[in-house]
Amino acid sequence: MKQVDEELGQFALKKLQKYVATTSEIPQQQQREQRQLVNRVLDETRDNIGRSIDEARSQIPNYTQAINEYQEQSLQTSREIADNYIESQKQIINLLQSSWIPQIEAANRILTSNWISPTHFTGIYENMVSKDLIWTSPHVQ
Repeated sequence: MKQVDEELGQFALKKLQKYVATTSEIPQQQQREQRQLVNRVLDETRDNIGRSIDEARSQIPNYTQAINEYQEQSLQTSREIADNYIESQKQIINLLQSSWIPQIEAANRILTSNWISPTHFTGIYENMVSKDLIWTSPHVQ
């Protein structure tokens, strides 16, 4: 399209230069014909440019659709990457928890005598609650 516009512009320029070069030698009738020819060439050039613009405008929906499809594909790919990353992180964390927590609790039992272990605290709490229920129960003597 750009090449067509350039060619038409060059054609019109050559015609105009030829017109200017021969103006002084051409009688008045021929000058009038030359002016009409130049005007016609310029009008045709304008019409050709208009057709080229209309053709380009008709292609806009195709370009828009291609860009939209590309954006949709990019978004879907981004979502899949994020989902896969999050899922892999879940699997890594679950694997570490299932394999390391028992070992860490065993080390805590050895090093701290169970007083830091969550399981130990839960056991102490259960004992306290159950003893409290026994002591405060009116039926127990």
